[in-house]
Amino acid sequence: MTERRSAWWAWLAPLAVIAPLLAVAGTAHAEEEKAAPHAGASASASAEAHAEKPAEKPADKAEGTMKGSAEDEDTTVAAHEDRKGESLDVGFMVTGVTKIDAVKETFELEGVVTFIGKKVPKCDKAKIGKLFDGEAKKAEMVEEKKNPDGTLQRQCKIGVEIVGDINVKRYPFDSQVLEFQISDPADALEGLEYHVIKDPAHTGVLETVRIPGWEVAAFSAESKKSKEEGTGEEDVKAEFRLEVKRPFFASFVKGLLAVIFQLMVTMIAILLPVKNVTNRITMVTGALLAIAATHNTISGSLGVPYLTTADKFFLGCYFSLLINVMLSVLMLRADNKKDEAKANGLYKTALIVVPVASIITLVVALLPIG
Repeated sequence: MTERRSAWWAWLAPLAVIAPLLAVAGTAHAEEEKAAPHAGASASASAEAHAEKPAEKPADKAEGTMKGSAEDEDTTVAAHEDRKGESLDVGFMVTGVTKIDAVKETFELEGVVTFIGKKVPKCDKAKIGKLFDGEAKKAEMVEEKKNPDGTLQRQCKIGVEIVGDINVKRYPFDSQVLEFQISDPADALEGLEYHVIKDPAHTGVLETVRIPGWEVAAFSAESKKSKEEGTGEEDVKAEFRLEVKRPFFASFVKGLLAVIFQLMVTMIAILLPVKNVTNRITMVTGALLAIAATHNTISGSLGVPYLTTADKFFLGCYFSLLINVMLSVLMLRADNKKDEAKANGLYKTALIVVPVASIITLVVALLPIG
């Protein structure tokens, strides 16, 4: 009897576990069936709504109209205005050159620009930067008035950075031409011409202008006719040229005179007798260190990748000092070997070779070659 009961419980135990699971699954299935009609109804209602709703018109933009703030956007290219025969007179008075950058090949100008015409540009940085083809640092209104002939005259105090051809290969005896034009490509397409105001009250360089390390050599301005790239149309631009140069004597004294005195000390050292040749080597190597330090300072201040006249001058100094050291070492070796004849011969050779080689190399370095 006990065995039969055990067999029944063995069959009923799994059913006791499976039955609740089946009941839960049945309940969930029933709930899904109840929810399904509602979902279907929603779907068909949505479909009917879409079917009944009339097709919307395409966006207004497709019909060529715009609404709201979008109509302020520049979505179309307006036809160029015909301004052929119209001219704008331009003058520029240079009040300062704040920077000449040989690395970036840019220069910064300060001045007062004068416009005279029927329509004159505004004194804002964006417009001034476009006119000078550069980056405007400042643009301030100075004066605005109407002339008796009906034209408008406006003056702006500006500061602008312009890309130019800055080349310091002849440093410290170089000169630069700071050339810039005043024109707007958009105006050129419309036929507007920019002409230079020749009146020295509006065009020129103030006498009080001081450029650190430079002096003003010349200034010129002219209206220049040229052809626009791509369109081939002719336009007239106001072109200005400011020539500056380094003062020759001041540049020579500040850049090269100290080095020349160092070389003269080494020339005096060659007069020392053979028995003092070690002192001679010490003086030459000391001069070499001083000249190398000066060279490093000058090259670091310029920061250009090419050789300048100053670099060539220092290379000539190194060559002269190298010859001096080589002859001095040979004299020392001959003296140590007690070869007086050879030592005296090298001594006499050094008296001639070192000065001649130094003069030749330094003159060649200073010549405007390359």
